[in-house]
Amino acid sequence: MQRNNTLDLYKGLAITLVLIGHAIQATCNTLGLDCFDNIVFKTIYTFHMPLFMLISGYLFYYSLQKSQNYIHIFKKRFVNFILPIITLSLSITVLTIIFGKNLTIHMVLKNLFQDVFLWRFWFLWSLLLNTFVVSIAYKYSRNSIITITLIAILFLFIPDNIILAEHKFVYPFFILGFIANKKSFVNKLHNNNISLLLLIICYSILWYFYKHDYYIYTSGFSIIGKNISIQIYYDIYRFIIGCVGCSLFMLFVYKLKTLNILRIFIFLGQRTLGIYVLQMFAMAFTNKVPTVGNSFALSFIIMLLVLGSFSILGTLLSEKTSLLRFLVLGKTTNQQK
Repeated sequence: MQRNNTLDLYKGLAITLVLIGHAIQATCNTLGLDCFDNIVFKTIYTFHMPLFMLISGYLFYYSLQKSQNYIHIFKKRFVNFILPIITLSLSITVLTIIFGKNLTIHMVLKNLFQDVFLWRFWFLWSLLLNTFVVSIAYKYSRNSIITITLIAILFLFIPDNIILAEHKFVYPFFILGFIANKKSFVNKLHNNNISLLLLIICYSILWYFYKHDYYIYTSGFSIIGKNISIQIYYDIYRFIIGCVGCSLFMLFVYKLKTLNILRIFIFLGQRTLGIYVLQMFAMAFTNKVPTVGNSFALSFIIMLLVLGSFSILGTLLSEKTSLLRFLVLGKTTNQQK
């Protein structure tokens, strides 16, 4: 399938938002601030990961249409993702051992396990989980849409320590992207100024009432062991603002996509995997990045430059070297995806 510049533009802007969000997070951690109170962080985290999942689900439908070999598709994705996860997690472990102090074997192994399987690269595991679930439902279910919807409801009853809350949070957006492509919904959404205005109003209201407890990181997803009505309210609110935020973002960007200045984001959108994994690697060492006194703005700019330059230049370097392309990008050829 020929590359879609519009989708690459969305992806490039989304990975930029990831870099900005993580730079804010790292700066706040260094300065002892609460990133959840930052209005830019709040805005980004209402929709940026749902946006990535929407696009991923949308593109995955093409993969299923192109090849009916579901096992091959999953195995290919598994290799593409697991290689960077293992390579960079081991690299973090080695550097931590070399430069760390008072580390025990238990601490090293625990950190390695968490880096590989839990929070550091959780988004890639979510993509693998979604790929597996949708592939199975698409192949064996008579009505795949009903099946994958019921699975989303089932996630409410699975504790967050069994399946991470983040996985369950982004799953519905992967499904929405998949269905949007299957039903050709996207073509009906563009070039509608009334829709844009309504989305701006709706998002503004939802953003204004978005509270600290609404983050997936603070309230989780499962209803097990919690106040059921409150938790379901949180989950629904996150889903709605995620949908509205993604729709507003895509519609707004679509109207501006012809601007030459946005071409750089198409370039970045073709390299999101490398940028994502390398900036997550760099996040392990952001406590080493110098700050400018107590100035959040200047410290944030330095942090963003460090994360952005390391991840983007590291991706470009990895593309040029066969070994790094294999270990860091999970690719065995020069083909860009």
